[in-house]
Amino acid sequence: GMDSPTVVVGTDVCGTAAILAAAKAVSDLKDSGADCVLFVIMAGANSYGNALQAGEGGDFRDIMDGILAGKIKALVAAEADPLSGCPDAARAGKAFSSLETLVVLDYVNSETARRADVFIPAAHCAETSGAFINQEGRAQAFERAYIPGIPIGQMGEPGLHPPRVPRA
Repeated sequence: GMDSPTVVVGTDVCGTAAILAAAKAVSDLKDSGADCVLFVIMAGANSYGNALQAGEGGDFRDIMDGILAGKIKALVAAEADPLSGCPDAARAGKAFSSLETLVVLDYVNSETARRADVFIPAAHCAETSGAFINQEGRAQAFERAYIPGIPIGQMGEPGLHPPRVPRA
């Protein structure tokens, strides 16, 4: 009801200013006696699970600091495109250019993948079984829907799609 509202804000499009404004709105509502909560929608599937795995190891800004200071010489990006998703793209580009080795494991062509010294194809979630951790911290299991390695063209009308062949 109106006495216990939930303020929902995303992290993808809105940016820091919107998140801070939403937090202020929750604070103001609480000050007026409402039992209000803030619900932050994280960017991308399994963002919450990734955050749990990261622990207290620092954030991407800390990683860029380490690269630019010469303390981090190699980086592995697993199904992540920090060069496209980083708010400070110029600094991230400079940091990644100074890496000795960038290894990317992914199933999409991305800015980060295009800069990789080593690219390792990964299975898409439709090609494997696994689990994501949702916004509430609950595991959400999924099953394989597609058998990897079979060209898409063999699964339907021939000639619609070329076979999936890893290449440089």
